[in-house]
Amino acid sequence: MKHLLPVISLLIFLISCNEDGAVIEAYGHFEADEVLISSEASGQLIAFALEKGHEIDSGQLIAQVDTQSFHLQKLGFEAQIASINAKALIIMAQKRVADIEIEGLNKEVIRIKSLVESGAGKEQDLDRLISQRNVALEGLKTFDAQIVGVKREVQFLNTQTAVLNQKMSRASIVAPLDGTVLETFARRGELVGPNKPLSKIADLSKMDLRAYVSGFSLSSLKIGQTVNVRIDNQSDGYYSYSGKIIWVADQAEFTPKIIQTKEERLNLVYAVLVRVVNDGRIKIGMPGEMVL
Repeated sequence: MKHLLPVISLLIFLISCNEDGAVIEAYGHFEADEVLISSEASGQLIAFALEKGHEIDSGQLIAQVDTQSFHLQKLGFEAQIASINAKALIIMAQKRVADIEIEGLNKEVIRIKSLVESGAGKEQDLDRLISQRNVALEGLKTFDAQIVGVKREVQFLNTQTAVLNQKMSRASIVAPLDGTVLETFARRGELVGPNKPLSKIADLSKMDLRAYVSGFSLSSLKIGQTVNVRIDNQSDGYYSYSGKIIWVADQAEFTPKIIQTKEERLNLVYAVLVRVVNDGRIKIGMPGEMVL
């Protein structure tokens, strides 16, 4: 078997394929799903100990942004809510007094009206009571409006508190997947924010070979199909793996420019991704070969 050429790290080259079932060989390079981890909160990074090569687990706490300012704001909101609630209690107590007063005025209006109708009461007394009752009713409306305003204030502050709680929860940064740290871009003590990546991780337990095949070979490939994948070893042979096709491009493209000859670069090819379980030998960017 011909040795895979290690001359360039991203060699992608279609070897052969035909219509009568001949062996299809396609070269490519390995890649992994890489994820950039950033902070959704702004502030000082008070905990961060990732280094290249570290293995991390999904859900593991990997960084912490300082939330002291958020806690102080939250305490301020809670103090305001307590003060407004105390104010609301006073308003409701005043409203109860006004309700009792209006109830008494209603009874008195009924009594005096009955006396006026029987000729035993004065019209002026009835007018005075009705006017007094109207004033009390307007005062009652004021209390109702105040209670509505207080409820709105509390609702606003509760919303702001919920926003702070969300920000504080986002300040604790956890790994989104099991993987290996490829790069780190921050250090403890730095100021971070949503636009500043902290690290890059990837799941290296499985790797994808991106190879390219011609249109003649495309009909022989399908998603879920098992193929043979090979990489060079340090002697004159290769390591062989079982791979599964997980994606086939539906549009042709020109062979990537890293191909060495102009003739090959003019060929129209289709990209194919083949997933392989990694035993630790396969690295990102390593050349590989798909054989069918």
